[in-house]
Amino acid sequence: IVIGGYRRNEPGFEMTDKYNYLGDIGLTNAHVYWYRRIQPEIPQAVATLMGDTSNQHGCGMIMHERYLAVNHGRDPAAFYHHLLQVYEDPPGAVVFLHGHGAKAWHTSCDALFARTIAYYRDLAEAFEEGKLNNKNKGSTQEEYSVASLVNSTQKRLSNHMMTLTSSAQGTKNYVHKWFGKSAWKVQLQLDTPESPIVSAPYYLPSHYSPAYYQSENKPCRDLLDKWADVIPSHTTSNPYMSTSCCASFIVPGHRIHRYPRELYQDLFDLLTNTDNDDLVVGRFCFEYLVYDLFHDDGLFEFEEVVKLYDEADALIHGKRGGGVSTTDRVEKDESVVERLGNCLAS
Repeated sequence: IVIGGYRRNEPGFEMTDKYNYLGDIGLTNAHVYWYRRIQPEIPQAVATLMGDTSNQHGCGMIMHERYLAVNHGRDPAAFYHHLLQVYEDPPGAVVFLHGHGAKAWHTSCDALFARTIAYYRDLAEAFEEGKLNNKNKGSTQEEYSVASLVNSTQKRLSNHMMTLTSSAQGTKNYVHKWFGKSAWKVQLQLDTPESPIVSAPYYLPSHYSPAYYQSENKPCRDLLDKWADVIPSHTTSNPYMSTSCCASFIVPGHRIHRYPRELYQDLFDLLTNTDNDDLVVGRFCFEYLVYDLFHDDGLFEFEEVVKLYDEADALIHGKRGGGVSTTDRVEKDESVVERLGNCLAS
């Protein structure tokens, strides 16, 4: 789990003896990397000590505190930095959260817990199947990486790039509002002179005019031009599978090797370059790009994806009507419901 904080302190994620609700998710032996920033008023020596801090929580989960010396690049810089750190030996999956974790208008405790736990359980099953297959082939454990254990051609949850976006009121049905590029047409346009955006999104400062966007987004456009032969087009064959707002998600670890390490280095350098407006380049070279980078490549039909979310949602809410699909396999799991307490109360 990677938490891309860009402030000194984020509510709910104190790296002290105070219990952190991420530990309640209970992902056995998982590592949590909490990225924080150095601010001028915090002495470098103290910040260095914080960077070496790790605490162990339930189920063997280890929580690491990481810092980026340049307080620039916002949440996306943490994600690209982490990919650089694990590139040689990717994990089974990467869960990426903003610094606010589950507490925001675009996500919820329900979504974080239900989807992450469902994903982890399926990933564990995929690992066991992969180990058995490798053993039958005569391979030893030293001959394969963790990520390579997952059969990337199987239609299963652990081969889906799963959004953690949902209404703050719960997970059910809201995934259908976030998938599909019709609600986020700005990402199709990339603010080029031939197709300038009509207006800046509502959550941006008033001075972020179309002209400002066009100027400040040039570094991102230049990067996309440089990697045009590697990065997929923004017009994908199945738009429902390719995007979600707000860029908190779970991505299969084996997809990290879909691209050369140098691309992630360029993206990290772009975000942390203080000459660039990190809000603008972060929107266009992360939030509007990341689902195209790690898309499912047509593995699922839309109805199959919806069922994955319905089944994850059922861990907390049980079977409920009104969705696009129904699930007859997953029942409400009271042990998952009980874990929500600290998150809901934080």
